[in-house]
Amino acid sequence: MQNAVKGLAFAAASLWAGIAHADEAGATPAITLYTAHNPPHSMRDAATGKFRGVGHDIVTEMLRRAGVSYHIIQMPIERALAAVDADPKACFFIMNHTPERADRFAWVKPISTGGWGVFKLKGTPITVTSVEDLKQYLVVTRNQVAVTSYVDSIGIESVKVDTTAKMLELLYIGRAQLLIYGTRDTPRLVAASGHEPLELALQLTHTEIGMGCNPAMSPDLIARLNEINAGLDDVREAAYARY
Repeated sequence: MQNAVKGLAFAAASLWAGIAHADEAGATPAITLYTAHNPPHSMRDAATGKFRGVGHDIVTEMLRRAGVSYHIIQMPIERALAAVDADPKACFFIMNHTPERADRFAWVKPISTGGWGVFKLKGTPITVTSVEDLKQYLVVTRNQVAVTSYVDSIGIESVKVDTTAKMLELLYIGRAQLLIYGTRDTPRLVAASGHEPLELALQLTHTEIGMGCNPAMSPDLIARLNEINAGLDDVREAAYARY
């Protein structure tokens, strides 16, 4: 019996370790925010266990201004999106707004803008003007649902690695010739790594990034959040500067 009690206590602790409460007043959270580990937009601080990141800071400031209480749960993106599908008071932050997702969620966007781009080392004598040109080069990207789905959809064979650090490493040591990743995130990742800046060789897509909520979420709340989001440019710039 004692072991069973300990097991239940451990399970409860593990569950709550994945949830960060943000309603300091103690009110019942109005919505559940799901997220996935997605630096620099959403991650857990190793020292404090608290959530942080560009997307996190923008979304939580938006909700603070709206007076909406929330809690955050982190899990792999496909499980998180399925959880949002099942909960009329849930949202996922942040993700690309795609045709496949457009009607699946009620959107607060754009939280950020960007798109997928092809990067190369500065001075590399590689010229790419189309997707077809990419097929003759060794391409690396991150093993992440959004980018790998896109890369696969355009018929590009690529080396897929689990971290952005490894992705950059393969390009800089010459194990890859080109890198495909977000046009806004890549320069910041490079700067944080201490490497020389990369050159954008080809802009592949232009993307809006936002928060997707269950379509049963209050239309008035979605409209209010979009209104607040439109006035958060200073918060956006400060968040990107922090990370």
